[in-house]
Amino acid sequence: MLTKVLGGIFTLLFIYAAVVQFNDPDSWLWIGLYILAAIASVLFMLKKLSKVFSLILALLFAVLAIMHWPPEFEGVALQDGMKTLNIELARESLGMGIACVVMVIYSLLVKRN
Repeated sequence: MLTKVLGGIFTLLFIYAAVVQFNDPDSWLWIGLYILAAIASVLFMLKKLSKVFSLILALLFAVLAIMHWPPEFEGVALQDGMKTLNIELARESLGMGIACVVMVIYSLLVKRN
């Protein structure tokens, strides 16, 4: 039951994250990454996600979160929209960090390799 609820919630959240990327100049990169996370969530929900794959995704998302951390953190300004490149980078980093944490949780809950 936990796998279905958790997987379902994150599938929807990652699909939503992919949809809101359409206005970005590099939208296809972020859409692809969030769709990849959504696919992993569906696989987790169906109990078909392997521990190795979830850990590889966690590593990928961690690297991307670190790479996109802004030179100067100005917050994520969810209520006011994006005003600076640092805010955009912080949002991208936060999204990848969330995806990383979710993949780590999946890897801990997966029963087989």
